[in-house]
Order: sequence, then structure tokens, then C-alpha cells
Amino acid sequence: MAQLTFEKVWDDVRKLPPDELRRLRDVLDIWLRNLYTRPTEDEFERELVAMGLLTEVKLPVMDPMYNEKRQPVEVKGRPISEIIIEERR
Repeated sequence: MAQLTFEKVWDDVRKLPPDELRRLRDVLDIWLRNLYTRPTEDEFERELVAMGLLTEVKLPVMDPMYNEKRQPVEVKGRPISEIIIEERR
């Protein structure tokens, strides 16, 4: 495959007729705009699904009592915070 260089691309661009140059500019404008804007959380999650990194996007829980209904899980052994601090030393 031939290596693509800026000089080669520039030579090809200079040969384009005005209508094709406008079309190229429009495409580049859209591409650059998207390059510098961050996706919303929904767009990001949809992209992760499309990439196969997520299988689904769950809707947020709307019940304000949800957290009050939750019960802590009983864990045996040392607290995880102590283990993390030890491992960082």
C-alpha cells in the first residue's frame, strides 16, 4: 500500500475543482467540529454498546427511596480500605 503523505494529499487537493473543494471543506469542518467536542454521556454509552464493550445501557433509577431500601452487605475480614492503603505502600 502506498504511503500517504501530506504533500501527496496537498497535491491532490490542489487539483480538485471548486465544487469538490467546497465539499471537502464541509466534510473537514464537520470532522474537526466533532474532533473537538466531547460526546454526551448518552452518546458515549451508545458508542460503547456499538463497540461491544457494553451489552446494554440501563436507565437510571428514578425511585428516590431506592437508596433507603438498600442494605449493607456483611463482609468478613479486614476493611477493603486498609488493604488498599497497605498495597499502595
